[in-house]
Amino acid sequence: MQQLPERSRVIDTIRIEERADTGAATVVGLLEHRPATWLRSFLQLSLLPGAATRGGNGSTAVPWYRLGPTAEAGPEISVPFIWWPHSDDGVFSRFHGRFVIRQLDDSCMLALDGSTTGGTPERNRSTLYVLLTLMSKAVSSSDQDDG
Repeated sequence: MQQLPERSRVIDTIRIEERADTGAATVVGLLEHRPATWLRSFLQLSLLPGAATRGGNGSTAVPWYRLGPTAEAGPEISVPFIWWPHSDDGVFSRFHGRFVIRQLDDSCMLALDGSTTGGTPERNRSTLYVLLTLMSKAVSSSDQDDG
């Protein structure tokens, strides 16, 4: 049996949850917004302090990502999410999963659920946790500013 290279092997299935102090409709509205260029800054921030990214002459590569259409399944709404961070600092080469939003009484639960390919489990979880935390805090503070 041929063994796959480290960067192409699925090494971890991840589910991370973070509470957002806003309603599910606010988060869903953000994830449905097109173009989804707003997400790029969150992705780049979540990769810090990993400064070493691919690109010639010290330039940084832009993470490639895709958000799919929302789908409702019972009390949860999911949004497919694929991310290729183009980073060489121990993080995954690909995340393939979804954002999951569930309404709570006066807030919502935002989750990332999926699989990473390559990287180290600790760095992968840390990167995805930071992404989810940044997004949760951003939607929570924007909702408070509006109210």
